Amino acid sequence: MHAPGLNKLRERGKFSKDAKADQERASREGGCDKSFEAKKNKTGGLFTYVCRHRILYAFHVIPRAEGRNDPFSFFRTRWKKAPRVIIYDFSCQLMEYCLDRDPEFFAFTRFFIDRYHQVNHTSCSRSHWMAGYEDFIGFNSQGAEQVNSRLSRALSKTEMYNFHNFIHSVRSTTRDHNSACIAAADRFLEAKRVAQLRNFSSEAHGMEL
Repeated sequence: MHAPGLNKLRERGKFSKDAKADQERASREGGCDKSFEAKKNKTGGLFTYVCRHRILYAFHVIPRAEGRNDPFSFFRTRWKKAPRVIIYDFSCQLMEYCLDRDPEFFAFTRFFIDRYHQVNHTSCSRSHWMAGYEDFIGFNSQGAEQVNSRLSRALSKTEMYNFHNFIHSVRSTTRDHNSACIAAADRFLEAKRVAQLRNFSSEAHGMEL
């Protein structure tokens, strides 16, 4: 796990539901009909944790297929309080997984499936569909997908790297990506501040007249 600034605060813990861990790795457990793309002879890739502003908080390499334990363990061990909103393409089952193990920690967390993947969940409750909530109109729910796409392009030539060099490349790419996002945010905030000052100046001038 590479998570600069997010130190480990506690152990994941052991829960009675973990006794069925092998079964819960099955991608279609629990009645979810989400379709998955199979990739032979490859690891599960990178599991990334991205905020709404597309800042990449952390990543780790998945040995095989991703599972619900990945996000559960990340938030459970490194966050003082669980986030209020989690957007994940398997949130229908992630919510159950989290609440079965630590309902107090995740008591105030809302679990959503992003707009792009929600159509793949043909038998899941639409209460997980972000598109169904007015307070999320205009919200970019594909931030993680966009970041992953950028990482894939930047790391397309690293398939033959050894693990150490690969992780070094991911860290370097992540640093550059985050720096670019922060710089863009700074420019946006500065432009907004200048616009507000101009409006204030115009209003003040009008009052003097």
